[in-house]
Amino acid sequence: MKTLLPFGSLSLLVLLICPISIAQTSPYRGLWVGQARLDSVNEVTVGLDATNNPVAPISENPTPTADAAFLRLIIHVNGAGQAFLLKDVAVLNRAADAGDTDLLDAQTLLPRGDADFVLITDPELYDDVPPQPAIRIASATFDFGDARATDAVDALVETVAAAINTGIDTDTGNLNDAGDRSSLRVEQLQIGIDAAAPLIANADVARTFALFIETNFTSQVVDNIANGGYDASSHITVATTLQNQSFYGDSRMLDMVNAVMAAEAAATNHVEATVHNVAAAYADVEAKYSRFVSGSAFSDMIGAAAEAAVDAAYLSPSANETNILEAVNQNATVIEVDGQAFNTKIAAFADTRADLALDVVIEAIVAEVVAALPVNTNVPSASLISAADTAGRVALEEMVTRYGIAADVPSTDYNLFVSTEDDLADNDNWLEAAAVAAAGAVDAAISEKRNNGLYTPTSILNAARIGATESLRSIYGAAARSRRTELPLDGVFGSGDVRRQRDIGSSDSPLMATGVSGMIYLPANHPTNPFRHRRHPDHTTGFDIHRHIRLDFDAEPEGLARNGYGVERMTGVYREEIFGLHKPLGPQPDTAPVGLKVEGTFDLNRISLLDALNTF
Repeated sequence: MKTLLPFGSLSLLVLLICPISIAQTSPYRGLWVGQARLDSVNEVTVGLDATNNPVAPISENPTPTADAAFLRLIIHVNGAGQAFLLKDVAVLNRAADAGDTDLLDAQTLLPRGDADFVLITDPELYDDVPPQPAIRIASATFDFGDARATDAVDALVETVAAAINTGIDTDTGNLNDAGDRSSLRVEQLQIGIDAAAPLIANADVARTFALFIETNFTSQVVDNIANGGYDASSHITVATTLQNQSFYGDSRMLDMVNAVMAAEAAATNHVEATVHNVAAAYADVEAKYSRFVSGSAFSDMIGAAAEAAVDAAYLSPSANETNILEAVNQNATVIEVDGQAFNTKIAAFADTRADLALDVVIEAIVAEVVAALPVNTNVPSASLISAADTAGRVALEEMVTRYGIAADVPSTDYNLFVSTEDDLADNDNWLEAAAVAAAGAVDAAISEKRNNGLYTPTSILNAARIGATESLRSIYGAAARSRRTELPLDGVFGSGDVRRQRDIGSSDSPLMATGVSGMIYLPANHPTNPFRHRRHPDHTTGFDIHRHIRLDFDAEPEGLARNGYGVERMTGVYREEIFGLHKPLGPQPDTAPVGLKVEGTFDLNRISLLDALNTF
């Protein structure tokens, strides 16, 4: 069980050296809900002046509109300060009796009451909480399915089409002869399948990442790094190769090696624990640690430990630090949560993150009670229990290290899409997609060369793309059903440049210091792309649509502005630039294109302090 150490000595070094942020609890943690008010848009048409001369607008600068449009914004900030844009979220009571839920409790931000609630973004988790009325907040404006699955199918189409293009273009056989056509088809079909095989296998980046930890960046390697002077170049080479072999471009392996090396260089004590915990944070793809420290069991443990410590203090006149700590360690709830801490550990490394979190909190509780010794047995213990409970919760908030989430972690739906071996109906099995794509591409390319006397290598390539795309229609449908419930946002929540674009003169510096930003991508071949029409032969594919979103926050002199009890408010400027709905704008549309730009203000109200999603 636990051994008491000097207060605060177990806190890990705060590191901001890698894509996974490592820090104490962010002051901005929690669920933020509000809206953006769009009141400016860039002009895309060329107007006429008073003398009927065309006057092109400055397409880089949004200009005021006669009316405003409103977008619902839902953003969650985790304990490490990472922001995520949400499409919808439900606020439910983790342990409510049916029909016995006070929804207002979800918005009061009471230190204990908030821990009774869970923020759910995955509808499949609704069955894990008791039936109850609930608060559900949604936005129809943002719909970000997991485009990575559609990216995989797009990459398959391009790979197969490119592989067979030259062979069919340079073939000298008589395509009007059935035998020659059949021979060419069999030959090119195999070429297409062989070319796609590595892409099919390497799409499973979750498996690649797990194998990298198992066979290359092992616990022994992390031990060697902790000892100092270790050359990690071979691991960097392997990580880079694995990143480049897949269209996915999974950077986690390379980031992991660099982060562990940087952690060793920066750490001044507890070096071994620091580097192992950084490695474990990357390997913790299910965010077990974050859910553990934010869960109801950990919260209940704080209250139980406070009561156990105070009971021990009141039980004996000779109560001291040692027997108070022993009483806490023997408490049934503490023992149960200690077992849960063991289950959150990443087995590949010496993961002590959960143990350290327990140590820090229990240390704070015991220290609070020890400071009150000797207790007056004639005074009720309730006030001391409350003080010890508060000390534990403050330690959880201010001293327990929080680890971020790597943005490249593939979603559950993506993993299922690229790894399932079930032979699903309508040819929508990814592992068999190479043969399906190759057959469609080869048939279309041969038909183009045979029937179009003016064929070119480009026309054959385009025909192969269309043929592969059509043959993979069911697989595109399966890819489109892949969901991502949270969109990671880059940058620092609460910061940014709030100057309006229209107010920035030619002599002023351009916008700098982005607050948070992200990109929503709708692939050209995605079934819901607005340019695709099932019954129009010219619209078998669409255009890639990119929505670049940016939020810059007004400075708050006092940190966070109050907007009533239990609610805190942030304001700023919302910007979005959309590519794909219109031809590129700007003076250099080919080299420096400008998209459709909108701009306005936003306000966000914090309605919960819960710093982890889908936590029970």
